[in-house]
Amino acid sequence: MLEQCVKSASMFDEVVLYTDGQTRVDITIANNGIRVVGDGRSRSIVEGFNYAVEKTTSEWVCPFCDDDYFNEANMGECLDRIRAGNYDDADVVHSQVFVGSGSWGETSVDYGTLRQRDQLPHGSIFRKAVFDELGGYQTECYSDWDLWLRFAKAGKIFRYFEKPTYHFRANRQGCMTQVHKARFGGHGEMHRIILENVDKS
Repeated sequence: MLEQCVKSASMFDEVVLYTDGQTRVDITIANNGIRVVGDGRSRSIVEGFNYAVEKTTSEWVCPFCDDDYFNEANMGECLDRIRAGNYDDADVVHSQVFVGSGSWGETSVDYGTLRQRDQLPHGSIFRKAVFDELGGYQTECYSDWDLWLRFAKAGKIFRYFEKPTYHFRANRQGCMTQVHKARFGGHGEMHRIILENVDKS
């Protein structure tokens, strides 16, 4: 799955691939402008994402997981619009994503509805400077939902790109589901933790 994901990311100016202290990456994957980063230390999911974002050099960042893969045509068009200045007023550019035979993601976002439910895919594109300003990812599960809430609370601008940009593999054995069940006791408890984190920010 990692190879499919990395190959589908060829339209990005920079690809940074984080590996923890126990993961080996085949040399055939770590080429074509892909930078593998890591210092031999194992990190939690949120620490790993923050480490990877820190190592990027671009103005915009699109985080992704190795079990997802991009629609190259649609994501390429979205990136071309960003490069052309179409989203110069934006802090987040979001779209829908493919999930199974359908798609998911809202066309418009506001702070009130974000407090009720997650509305944006993890692989939405955001300005690195704002991510740094707001302290990066902070919660171990649904870290993206928490981040979008803090963007919205701070008055940052969300703009919608109208085509699905990647394929999200919903996996009941995936890391989010496992952490969710093992450490937080279910969706309601995680929702409460996120809102508490946002309210104190």
